[in-house]
Amino acid sequence: MALAITAGVVVSLVVSFNYHLGGANLSREEVIVAALGAQKLERIKLEGIVEREGDFGEGYEGYSWTLVEEDSELKGVKRLELKVARKNGPPVSFVSYLKR
Repeated sequence: MALAITAGVVVSLVVSFNYHLGGANLSREEVIVAALGAQKLERIKLEGIVEREGDFGEGYEGYSWTLVEEDSELKGVKRLELKVARKNGPPVSFVSYLKR
């Protein structure tokens, strides 16, 4: 009887550990996407629009970006939307406004 209880506890611990490991991996990916998107959007705002799409280079295979520029409701202000696509999960959008 004690062995069955111990086995049940061990299985529960392994399942719980595996669940939390998956959450940690998802959090890591969210941080990477946020950092890559914010950095790329700032570079675009500082250097101007050179390209409309691309990837993040070596070390970030599976991550790519697309830029959409459109007029905003305010005169002389452009709306920039940077979409970061990732290998696992939906794309993440970053929106900023730029005075022209």
